[in-house]
Amino acid sequence: MAERADSWMRRRGIPASEREWCSPWQRLHEHLAQRYAIHVALSRRWERPDADDRTNLPLLLRQASAAIDADVARAGRALSPPLSPVECDVLRRVRSKPSAGANLSEYLRVSPQRVSQIVRRLEDRGLLRKEESARDARVRALSVTDRGAELARVLDVHLRELADLWLEEADDEGEDAKDCALRLVAVLADLT
Repeated sequence: MAERADSWMRRRGIPASEREWCSPWQRLHEHLAQRYAIHVALSRRWERPDADDRTNLPLLLRQASAAIDADVARAGRALSPPLSPVECDVLRRVRSKPSAGANLSEYLRVSPQRVSQIVRRLEDRGLLRKEESARDARVRALSVTDRGAELARVLDVHLRELADLWLEEADDEGEDAKDCALRLVAVLADLT
């Protein structure tokens, strides 16, 4: 397990000095920094919520979401032009299902105003375009440009690689564990 964790951290660019998370000197450093309220960049948190305690599910999901968003943000910054995680989601969604911006608001669970800002930025970069709807001239449907479609394909490659990393620990349990994890997250995302 230690080898897997070490390679997982190496692939994410975590320096060797921060990989040995149980080092007593680092624990002492963190303890003193917290005790005396010294603001320093600590390499990682030592306390983790107990995964066997169901009451920790909200916290575990927030931590997982933050870690995943950080990975997607790194992948998005590597693109040209760079994209935020939400911009990545919008681009991929519009590519798979061209639609009006109102639908994106519900899909992303963000306000229509926020979606409008994101769409405008993607339009300005030449990744999305608005076209008049064939059904209703008052509605302008979003679609991806050729440049946007190519960028979404590159993004898909990065996201597949990241998904393999995220689900790497489930390899010991087999493919059923990966499928179960994905279904569980989908069920939890539907709770509204």
